[in-house]
Amino acid sequence: ACVHAVRNERRRTEIAAQFDLQANHDACTGLPNRRFFAEWLSYAIAHARRERGHVGVLFIAISGTTAVTDLHGGEAVDALLIEIARRFRAASREGDLFARLGATEFALATPDARDGRQLALLAQRLRDQLNETSQPPLADTPIGASIGIAFFPEDADDPAGVMAAANAAMYAARRAGRNHVAFNALAA
Repeated sequence: ACVHAVRNERRRTEIAAQFDLQANHDACTGLPNRRFFAEWLSYAIAHARRERGHVGVLFIAISGTTAVTDLHGGEAVDALLIEIARRFRAASREGDLFARLGATEFALATPDARDGRQLALLAQRLRDQLNETSQPPLADTPIGASIGIAFFPEDADDPAGVMAAANAAMYAARRAGRNHVAFNALAA
């Protein structure tokens, strides 16, 4: 009876871990999802507030996936997003959190972000990953990224405000054309 109880408890623990993974991670890419990102960003901002630090957020919108869907179907887009996630994870820094927020939207939170130049270089590294010549092309159609950047506490003093500022900056980058980076468009 004791062995049976231990097995049941182990199975319950495994099931709970699977539910936690499913609740907090994107099924396609395996990246943390919007919910997990929001919780983590709240924690990072609370820590930065206590330490008088900074947190940078990059809001990334991938373009060109509609053409891939039209030419090759949804499975090809899933494979494309998985590869983009792999490349972006490899280009981000240890301690950063990279997440998939929506169909073609990603975010990267960088605790202890020092300045805009640092994040602009990171954004460039992410965009370069889309056209990395040493790797097979991501798609037979051009893929791009519009990236918006915002900071805590400069652009907003709470997680929702920082995300809104980064999202607005991403839309400003998108209006400028494919593969642009913009900083906090809310303040403009």
